[in-house]
Amino acid sequence: MRTEALAALCLLLPVAGLAGTLEGEPFLRYRVEHDSNLFRLESEAQAEQLTGDPERGDRLQVLGVGAALQYSWGLQRAFVGAEARRQRYQRNPQLDHSGHELQAGLDWQAGRALDGELRLDQEKRIQSFNEREDRALGFVEERRLEAAARLAVTPRYGFRAQVENRQSRNSLLRSRFSDLDENSLRLEALYTGEPVASAGLALDLAVGRYPARQAGNGVTREYEQIGLNLTSDWRPSGLSRLSGEIGQTFRDNDGGEDDFSGLTGRLAYQRTVSGKTRLTAELFRRVESVEEIDANYVEETGLGLGLNWQAMSKIGLFGRYEWREAAYEGGTASADGGREDRIQQADLKLDWRPLTGFTLTPGLLYEQRDSNRALRSFEDVRLYLDLEARYD
Repeated sequence: MRTEALAALCLLLPVAGLAGTLEGEPFLRYRVEHDSNLFRLESEAQAEQLTGDPERGDRLQVLGVGAALQYSWGLQRAFVGAEARRQRYQRNPQLDHSGHELQAGLDWQAGRALDGELRLDQEKRIQSFNEREDRALGFVEERRLEAAARLAVTPRYGFRAQVENRQSRNSLLRSRFSDLDENSLRLEALYTGEPVASAGLALDLAVGRYPARQAGNGVTREYEQIGLNLTSDWRPSGLSRLSGEIGQTFRDNDGGEDDFSGLTGRLAYQRTVSGKTRLTAELFRRVESVEEIDANYVEETGLGLGLNWQAMSKIGLFGRYEWREAAYEGGTASADGGREDRIQQADLKLDWRPLTGFTLTPGLLYEQRDSNRALRSFEDVRLYLDLEARYD
């Protein structure tokens, strides 16, 4: 974490000595949760074989402490935030662990025509059990560094450029095949038609590498992905918004099997029903890298629905449902018709702010995966209660 902390400090060094406003906010978070299927197992029989006990659920507690710091001067803003977490399990104490998260950034503006941002995100968390058949304690450390800039050539025409470096590392030796290094670039030409519409043309480039993976049997170690997309954002009225992008994506697996060439995109609709209620709907098709050792990428097609209801000034209800179909391609994942999953996820939570700086959030998370591969199907329900206190 020391390297990331130094990088975050470097983002803030240019603001030293400048007259501005400094704001700080320490916070404390606590969560108690019941997870009905901690290891994402298919059946009680599989649980008994793996753990010696048919019970698949567990209760866990998470305590987090952190702080956020922001410095603003003129049109510029720099910020840094950090959180340390401790997670404990009732029935599986061998999984007790500590994690952390660090965020830092700089929002800058040079006159009216040029602005941009820098972002650094770093996190250490427990490795998900969704793609595992063991119950060992393993960690994933992810780091993401992003820079973006926008240039307004005229009031209606402009350009945007974004570069990103992403790195992921697994602590378990048997999970190192999922380690990933990826660099990406997005270039976009934009047109803004006042006051309700914009359109653009975007070029996406990504180059990735699995440093610990051995190429062979149709599985690649490196890949390149290119996308050319039309983008749009249209607001026909003050109550509705239609946005999205659609285009062609090409993925070259550098000697591996099943290169991809096809239509991808996203279409989102947002409707404000009243001053308190907003509904959203989304359709998507995307191509992404995977954690599977015997696949090169996953092609996902699905839909999402969302609800945001601000019942009162201190009470809000938020819901999200997503269904998607995932087809794994390349290597042995393509054999015998290929691995195909159908996944449903739902998230429902209630935010209540009885006092200034204090939030109480009960919630429910549901996930169900139906796979044609053995031991990859599961159903899981998580009930939780979050308590958060902030001092401003």
